Amino acid sequence: MNAIENRIRRFWREEKPSWWFWVQFFAPFFLLAFAGLRSYAETALLSSPPAFSFYRTAHHVLWFASAMMTVVLWLHLLSKIPLADLLWVFYGIVGTGIPLLVAWASGDTLALEYHHGPVLTVIRDVLTFSFFQPHNRPIAIELVIIAVGFFGISYLCILEWKKSLLSTAVFLLTLNLYAVAWLSPEGTEKGYFHVASALSPHPFLAVLFLGTLCLVTLAYLWRTGVASGDRFQWAVSAAMGLVAWAVYAYAAGSLGWFSTPWDRVATGLPVATAAVLATRVCLWGWGRGASPWALVLVTGLLFAQVIVTEPIFLGTQERFVSRPRGRLTMEPGGDGPALAGPEAFPRLLTPPAVETESEPAPEP
Repeated sequence: MNAIENRIRRFWREEKPSWWFWVQFFAPFFLLAFAGLRSYAETALLSSPPAFSFYRTAHHVLWFASAMMTVVLWLHLLSKIPLADLLWVFYGIVGTGIPLLVAWASGDTLALEYHHGPVLTVIRDVLTFSFFQPHNRPIAIELVIIAVGFFGISYLCILEWKKSLLSTAVFLLTLNLYAVAWLSPEGTEKGYFHVASALSPHPFLAVLFLGTLCLVTLAYLWRTGVASGDRFQWAVSAAMGLVAWAVYAYAAGSLGWFSTPWDRVATGLPVATAAVLATRVCLWGWGRGASPWALVLVTGLLFAQVIVTEPIFLGTQERFVSRPRGRLTMEPGGDGPALAGPEAFPRLLTPPAVETESEPAPEP
């Protein structure tokens, strides 16, 4: 046993073989691709009625990416292994396909939900892996299997039983914190804090987890030291981004583009990132060198932000939250009601629809 542990320690400390770079390089792409395929399988193949759409997929992919990156960040902090050597953990996203296999094997549909309701009920569901929550029961098997798997991964990285157990506990806690319905737009019942927004649940949550992903990516840039050689230049660029963000939010409110502070701030994210990137490129042109990896990551974030927010800028985001019929329907995944049908596409400045007495609002 000691010989095996010594070999593992040498692997983490010594220079890695050439193939290891490619294993790490493709891991983030695999994470995003598998999360997208999983979302399609859940919403298009295993939901009743089928409810696949762009914003559902964006919401789910950004949730999985943020959660997995946060888990790996915690593992890095506990194991002291460089983040660049832990990207392979992203391949563990395949474990999230277990509920789909359970539903397919049993012939049932999926309607997974965020944790919500009384605090004691949420604590019960967390401690019992959601076994007593009918909609989330397929997750119970998944959580048991991936908890055991993550303990094994942690031990390979840390080589200490106690720290590996602690890492697994942090892993489960992180997933459950992400799975709580903390924020939701006004007009939905589930959510501990409601925010005034003209966005329906899926666009709202897509923007929310897009911002979360940006924050986690910044933590990666800091911990990996990718931008350590030019921190002052990045600090100047960040300051310019904040200024651009504030100017945009003020202009969006003054010109009546968006009716609520949340929508103005949320849609200003790509404006801020574009300002950061433009400032850093200008400083690079003036002889202040920049890490190519940092520029690539920030450019990737900007690309994702534009894809998610462009329909919101145009006021057509509801066209990308498809419904089988022109009526209020139950959202698979517990993400709340929203309007359906071409006649029910609200403009961005219109507040969320209010259900009439003839058709009671479904639970989100």
